[in-house]
Amino acid sequence: ADTLHRMGLSLYLSEGVTPLNTVGFYVCTFMTILAYTFINAGQPTILRDIIHVPDEQKGQLSGDLNFYSEIVIISFVTGWGVLSDKVGRRVVYALGFLLMACGLFLYPFAVSYEMLIGFRLVFAVGAAAAAAMMTALLSDYIRHSDKGKAAGYMGVAAGLGAVTAATVLLKIPRWAHGQSPAGGSRLMYECAGGLQLLALLTCATLAPRSKSQEENAHLPLHIILQQGIMGPCPAGPCVVPLVPGVELL
Repeated sequence: ADTLHRMGLSLYLSEGVTPLNTVGFYVCTFMTILAYTFINAGQPTILRDIIHVPDEQKGQLSGDLNFYSEIVIISFVTGWGVLSDKVGRRVVYALGFLLMACGLFLYPFAVSYEMLIGFRLVFAVGAAAAAAMMTALLSDYIRHSDKGKAAGYMGVAAGLGAVTAATVLLKIPRWAHGQSPAGGSRLMYECAGGLQLLALLTCATLAPRSKSQEENAHLPLHIILQQGIMGPCPAGPCVVPLVPGVELL
């Protein structure tokens, strides 16, 4: 029988997963949602203090930024999931935090709306990786009998991340005495980016690749993608005509 590990939250963990791995997962969840919440909630500050957008245009431009970001997340999230089956979850999660940190550090230094879009899309690529890994790690780490409870704990971590973004990070410009509005906004984003770099270090506490991921490491990415869509084939690699007349072996 598989070894069962118990932790303080009374969760049955998958074989090879330790309590430290699970705590690291919840810390990463906290940091991920903190970044998601902050980038949206802090956006009006950037438009007002850095780009100097007229008030009547802020709503439209904020909506456009969110739309472009969601398109990128939807476009990249599956690819990140497939890549994590090959290189491991913590590598992809670390890349996600690195990209989100870069986006946050660069965001307040945009000198035009077009540049702001570019920096937001860098963040969005990282956000797609983080979103994929939150779901994957929950599935990897927790036994089926406790997945509902674990999802509840994940919701608590996510909620705390959102509250921290709203009650701490967004208040930094008020606490930055002697700073101009633009300087306070930049300090706020630098602090948010620094937290994402700390989250990147937290990825070191996540579990290494599982046995199935070690096996996937030798498979081409398109085969992993096919297996994710169609399920594993009992008699070797699947042959799926993704394009009429073209078969991938």
